[in-house]
Amino acid sequence: MNQLSFKPLVMPGESLMGLAQRIVHYNSHQSFQTLINRKGHYYDYRANMNYFKSDNLWNSKVIEVLENNGYVELEKLMLNQFDDLLFGRESNLINQRQHYFQTRIKYCPDCMKDAEYHRLLWDVSMIGVCLKHKLNLIDKCPHCNRVIRINHLIGGSCVCGVRYKDVSSSPPSDASLNAQTAIQGMLTGEKSSFQLEGGATLSSREYFQVVDLFSRLLDGAPSDRLAFGEMLPPNQTVNYTLKKGSQRSFAMCVFLATAAHHLLANPSRYFASAIEVIELTRSAERVFYSKRLLIDQIIVNEKLVAHKNVYVDVHSNAVQGFARMKYVFDQDDSKYCSLSQARKILNCDDKYLSRLGENGTLVFTTRTYGRTKKITLFERSRVEAYAEFRRELLNTSQVAMWLGVTAHVVRQLADGNMLKLEHGNGKDNFVRRKIHPSTVSSLLSKINDRCEVLGSANSFSEWVQLDYESLKKLKFHMNFTSVIKAVINGEIRCCCQKEIQTLTDVYLFNNDLLAVLGK
Repeated sequence: MNQLSFKPLVMPGESLMGLAQRIVHYNSHQSFQTLINRKGHYYDYRANMNYFKSDNLWNSKVIEVLENNGYVELEKLMLNQFDDLLFGRESNLINQRQHYFQTRIKYCPDCMKDAEYHRLLWDVSMIGVCLKHKLNLIDKCPHCNRVIRINHLIGGSCVCGVRYKDVSSSPPSDASLNAQTAIQGMLTGEKSSFQLEGGATLSSREYFQVVDLFSRLLDGAPSDRLAFGEMLPPNQTVNYTLKKGSQRSFAMCVFLATAAHHLLANPSRYFASAIEVIELTRSAERVFYSKRLLIDQIIVNEKLVAHKNVYVDVHSNAVQGFARMKYVFDQDDSKYCSLSQARKILNCDDKYLSRLGENGTLVFTTRTYGRTKKITLFERSRVEAYAEFRRELLNTSQVAMWLGVTAHVVRQLADGNMLKLEHGNGKDNFVRRKIHPSTVSSLLSKINDRCEVLGSANSFSEWVQLDYESLKKLKFHMNFTSVIKAVINGEIRCCCQKEIQTLTDVYLFNNDLLAVLGK
């Protein structure tokens, strides 16, 4: 490698690729690949690469150039130094996508006026405010709305001509500023602990561990229903886990960091309202179990006593609210039970209760008390009766064993309306194929009504047993369900020696069977 003609000093808090881009700029190289002499390889400026990976095409070459020219302690210029603090281990790909900006950058225009270089801290997703100048960071060109690449930032201007340091930015909200002060203090080491309500103290690692816990708790909730001071939330669903293919805006990164911090720092002010939104969302979106685990982690954490007390108070108030409402109910209203009681009786969530109300299985009503409080009530007798009814239902395997057929035949019988599935075709409100025993008995009764009674076994010489495996071996091209339908319709004569308990108790007249099958 050629020695550099000009070696700029490393600036305070500078990033690895920021330094590399300044070297390119000051040494008048045409592009980054000419600096490291990688002919035929195009350097993608969309990749920031301040997170060092040994298998990366460019990382090792960048380090080699810098070390050959006397630069030392390069690990201080990389995002890897934050891994232990944020994750307690080396980060994986999902961690990097969640917590580091790697394909675009954000910056403070006033910082660029002070000194034109890229600060490493800007690449941490949670960082959204410049504490020095009390300004929100900028992640897109205000003129053309392009994302900002590091080579353009070091070059000084966007491709549309706007000079980045001349761009104006807005001051952050107090809620965002308070959160950013704590987060950046922990990341830079200026703060080593954080004190909670109730007097408990968290270390820096514990702080980020709990912030991650609250971020996962908020994941999937509608952000417009979560209020944290005067901070305006982005009008979208909270996205923290970043499932494959999904992206998260810079505004969402800042909102999540602020929301998680204030849920941790101010439970008496924010946690109760957040719990209500989260529990409504988890029921509607069928994420009850996963959110329950997260809440359990909060409740059992010895240092989050204030959060546990708020959570208990929220649920105690809900129960007491229903109890207080009994005094303002009409006499007939005593026959209703609350939403939580109905869920417990049926062992389901709000989504299934809503379906049961829509199809008329359950009767519900809404009552209002005070000025804004509402509660949904279900008719208790209907709920208990339906719960008892569901306990009697059989699944397809149980019905198949009863009839002596396969589960596939049971589904065919249901599709042919010979066995009734509860609440419509396919699956019921609980996403299960369930059949009531009375439906199976009704099918056997219809076949029994068609049967002749033969006294002796010798009389069965011209008859074939209605057995699924036996008929299958005869290679009849007609399916088993169609045979049963033909029996019920009287197209095939049948007989039995006793009252029918299962399909194998039935015998079919062979000539009729062959005629129907076209043999």
